[in-house]
Amino acid sequence: MRAGTGSTTGSSAAPSTAPTTGHGWRIAALFLLATLLAQAAWITAVPPFRGMDEFDHAFRAAGVASGQWRLHDVAEGGRGLLVDVPAELVKASEGQCRELAYIVPDTCDGDGPGGRPGTVRATTSAGNYEPVYYWVVGTAGEPFSGAHALYAMRAMAALLCAVVLALAVWCLTTWVRGTWAFVGLLVGLTPTFVYSTTLAAPNGLEMAAGVLLWTALLGLGGRGPVDHGLLRRERWLLGAAALAVVLLAGLRTLGPLWVVLILACVAALRGPGTVLAIALRHRLQVALICVLAVATTGSVLLWNQGKVSVPPGEYSGEIESNIGQVFRWLNWILGSVGAFPFRDQPAPLEVYVLALLVLITMWVAAVRRGAGGGRGSVLLGTVLFFLAPSVIVALTLETHGGMWQGRYALPFTAGLLIMVGLVLDRRGWHPAAHDARPLVLAMAMLAGAAVVSVVHVQRAELDRAVSSDDAAWLHPPTAVTGLVILLAWVVSTWLALALARAGSTAAPTTTRGTDATARV
Repeated sequence: MRAGTGSTTGSSAAPSTAPTTGHGWRIAALFLLATLLAQAAWITAVPPFRGMDEFDHAFRAAGVASGQWRLHDVAEGGRGLLVDVPAELVKASEGQCRELAYIVPDTCDGDGPGGRPGTVRATTSAGNYEPVYYWVVGTAGEPFSGAHALYAMRAMAALLCAVVLALAVWCLTTWVRGTWAFVGLLVGLTPTFVYSTTLAAPNGLEMAAGVLLWTALLGLGGRGPVDHGLLRRERWLLGAAALAVVLLAGLRTLGPLWVVLILACVAALRGPGTVLAIALRHRLQVALICVLAVATTGSVLLWNQGKVSVPPGEYSGEIESNIGQVFRWLNWILGSVGAFPFRDQPAPLEVYVLALLVLITMWVAAVRRGAGGGRGSVLLGTVLFFLAPSVIVALTLETHGGMWQGRYALPFTAGLLIMVGLVLDRRGWHPAAHDARPLVLAMAMLAGAAVVSVVHVQRAELDRAVSSDDAAWLHPPTAVTGLVILLAWVVSTWLALALARAGSTAAPTTTRGTDATARV
């Protein structure tokens, strides 16, 4: 055990070295502000309906908000189901729709009048998706029309994600003792991640829920006698974990898989004895979480029983079912860092260089310096990162081909980097309280990747006539967009330094035993 991590005798208990509760909420509130600033930059940089499959999700949301939860009619040209949506919403999306190579242009103006005045029948490929999320964002857009309705949906989607991420940061402040776990969280919030949280689609909220589950579970730990403070903290963290599990299980079909993989990594880090002790002393709360997980997953499976089979669209192209699709690891890594507005539009090279340099440096350091469960959990998470998508693609190769995108795994991989940072903090790797230069350099590199990404997208869209000629596109000058997201990273850097100071001044109060993270 390293010096300063606690006594090596007796039972294990978690030390009270994290920031106080009030301090944690202040940090979470400032992080919420930083997240909203970054999201605002993306919302204004991407023209209305230019987001990935955005009109499909917007039509689904508008339909659910008006009571059309279950759709039945297949569009004549395939590719989706028919839904009645406001005619102005369809009209606002028409320009971007016609530019898409996989869409039959004649369908972009709708498929005839809808069943209610002021509506048209439109095609949505999201027609079979679970409706609850779409009801929330669709309801936000109902008071508005056209592109303004979409902006309202984007704002609601971004706010939901930002609140969940702020809650994740609060969870982190209850146990963090250093700054690299927080930096790991920021590394996981890649440009692709933040961009995804600004679209009216459930992917972004699923990613945020994954991060929340990671920060909640990583704060649990300790064996033997525990004090009231630890019990109260664990109850709060388990409450946050319950919210994360319900979101993951209810938003998308892959959610339960990410829950299992996250649990496996945390168990590898903490050890089976610690995990069992936590489950026993909070048996009722853990049982409730299991019931919620099963009930939510069951409701999703029940909903999926009523799915309508939809043929591929005329321009959808052939399914690529060659075995090479199973091992597109490099593409998935790069896509999870930067691919926008669509998955086949890579970010500038410098985005990958800056983000991956920070990521790889932290990962190598964690593997080299981690002890026992720390190194093992990082290696296990890495193996699962490569193995899980390959298995999924292999099992669905004949029906879906190489449709996997790197962003799909971000609910798992974004939080994996928090665990990497935790290992570094516990091993005393470059503590920022003594020398802030490595931390500031890492934050500067991540900020550079974020600024270059959003500026690149806005400039590219200004060069597209369909975007630049759209009067509904609300955007400031490109330089202002870049400054807004830079300000978000300035706030995040200040928070990282604040956590470093708090961790260095907090006094350990370990009672009768080892630090709950001694294994790392």
